Amino acid sequence: MIIPKHKTYQNYLLAILVISGALKVALDYYDYPFDITFQILSLIFIDIIYCCLIDSKRPRINKNDLVFILLILLFYCSAIFSLLYTSSVSFAYKKVLLMTIPLISLLYVKLIKKLDLIVLYKLLHYVILPAAVWFILFKYLLWNNSNLLSFLIDKPKFSPLRQEYLNFGVLIGLYSLLSIEFSKKPLVSILISVLLILGIASRGALIFLVLTYLIIYYSR
Repeated sequence: MIIPKHKTYQNYLLAILVISGALKVALDYYDYPFDITFQILSLIFIDIIYCCLIDSKRPRINKNDLVFILLILLFYCSAIFSLLYTSSVSFAYKKVLLMTIPLISLLYVKLIKKLDLIVLYKLLHYVILPAAVWFILFKYLLWNNSNLLSFLIDKPKFSPLRQEYLNFGVLIGLYSLLSIEFSKKPLVSILISVLLILGIASRGALIFLVLTYLIIYYSR
């Protein structure tokens, strides 16, 4: 049996965490009984403990990281404070819980033995792009009144999930940026990314992608 190297395992955990928000849309539709984000976070937390206690590895924190961590902690404290006056306590607790994800993610990046972004690129290519096509097709079928392919979709089940389009838009934009480095045909990958973002109707993701490309272009 081939046992994957620890650094490979770490990179896949991080990559799955990054795509888990969009992946969860399809998993929820097909009645996957668990929260994949929570599952991956649990494995990451275990690996953090392993790295710090058993592997004696400490996170590499620089000044920029400290500023980022302090900003997140500031928002985190405000979220905790909101528990005192919010009309929806359950939402406030959920907000506090979700805001721990970037903290754990940043810490984990600093513990990974060798960050390999091609792992993330491959998962975006082979998982998120097909999932985005599925999402676009189901959005079309949701509002399509004809009987064309109507057997594919359970409209009441998919209807609340259509609001998760931003998850796909952000990840496809990230795929587009990584394509510059890892794709054999980056222009084709970028064109596909733009078409998928337009199909999803994630205008914000498209605007931020264009601005990012402009920053990259003018910073060279």
